[in-house]
Amino acid sequence: MIVRRYQIKDFAQIKAWGAEWGAQYDESQFPSTGFIIDGIAAYFLYSTDSSCCWLENMICKKGTDKFIKSRALDLLVDAILKEAKTLGYVVAYATTDIPSVLKRAKSNGALLKPLQFLVTKDLTNKIQ
Repeated sequence: MIVRRYQIKDFAQIKAWGAEWGAQYDESQFPSTGFIIDGIAAYFLYSTDSSCCWLENMICKKGTDKFIKSRALDLLVDAILKEAKTLGYVVAYATTDIPSVLKRAKSNGALLKPLQFLVTKDLTNKIQ
């Protein structure tokens, strides 16, 4: 498996994978910093102007063999954490309610803290 940097031209894959899971993605929702393994999975780093970053939108092609998917996600997590460190971030945050993602995070040394609510506000009034 080859992990490479996400490029705008890869969005078609991301959009198709999202649709497989019932999500409707727009290119503007994704940062330029991300990693992808073609045909399998991708993960993104959302930058801030602080010492913290967000790791979000881990996505896989639906139906991928569970062992291949697991190996791909391990490689993507390694790549995204190395990138976060290279960029000078001290803390990386992520949110999930998916047990397998929680297990992967814990195995990578993450602290798991209960999340009461994820508060979001659509600033364009376009998202439902």
